Amino acid sequence: MSNYEPLDCLPPSYSAVMAEKEMGQWNMNIHQSMYEAQKMINLVQLQCDVLQWKNSCYLKQLKELTARNT
Repeated sequence: MSNYEPLDCLPPSYSAVMAEKEMGQWNMNIHQSMYEAQKMINLVQLQCDVLQWKNSCYLKQLKELTARNT
């Protein structure tokens, strides 16, 4: 008979518990960072859409002016 308990019956070590807590915080930070990054991507996409719309308006005006002058 062995004097050692099976490993799955031992309580988790302090470092394992702390590592799990830190990983939980790290995962929260990753999710927050991903959320913030997605907000920035959406903002940049909106800015691109607005610029594209403005460019199409300017192009239309340029075509109208060119048509008048010819």
